[in-house]
Amino acid sequence: MTHGPDISQYIPANANVTIGLAIALGILYCFLGYRALKFVIFLTGFALAGTVACAIAAWASQGNPLVCLIAGLVGGILGAVAILVLYKVGVFCLGLMAGALIAQTVLAGRGDAWVVWAVIGAGGLGGLVALVLERPIMTLATAALGAWMIVSGAAFFYVGPGFFDGFDEPFVPGSRRFWLVTSWAALALTGLLFQFVSTKRHPTRVVVREAKDV
Repeated sequence: MTHGPDISQYIPANANVTIGLAIALGILYCFLGYRALKFVIFLTGFALAGTVACAIAAWASQGNPLVCLIAGLVGGILGAVAILVLYKVGVFCLGLMAGALIAQTVLAGRGDAWVVWAVIGAGGLGGLVALVLERPIMTLATAALGAWMIVSGAAFFYVGPGFFDGFDEPFVPGSRRFWLVTSWAALALTGLLFQFVSTKRHPTRVVVREAKDV
């Protein structure tokens, strides 16, 4: 029986550079997400479309690195441009990703059949609410996603790829899951507060603007 190529073998040899880049992007998402929302949407579209294109190319070409690289770049650019032009689609996707991430983190380790549907439902709900309440949900979504990239990257450097196994542990003080989730929640809250404070309109500027209009 023939199996498809092992995608894991195409991860860059120097994974530290990739993880370091993810942490840098996480800082951007977490603390400047709403202020740089269009750029964040562009990056999100590039990452999603590029990953899908690279995976398809890896399967079709039996893992040819050059084909995967070209497909990833072309697919990423096309996806980024498309999702930026369709701005509301980008907002929906960010809300969906954040909702699914939060639900998955809370429900991780449970073997119930409904968990998958709960994660999908939370993602869909997050995307829909983001279309109605763009600023607060986008601020929350970018803070949560960015904090996750930072904490995951730091855990990768500290523990290694096996840090994901910690999410199967019970959520009790001292467990790896406890520290991962609490660190993520604390950092996400910090980013959320920072974004709200930094994007708050300054009263003086509002008065000056209104005076000019008069």
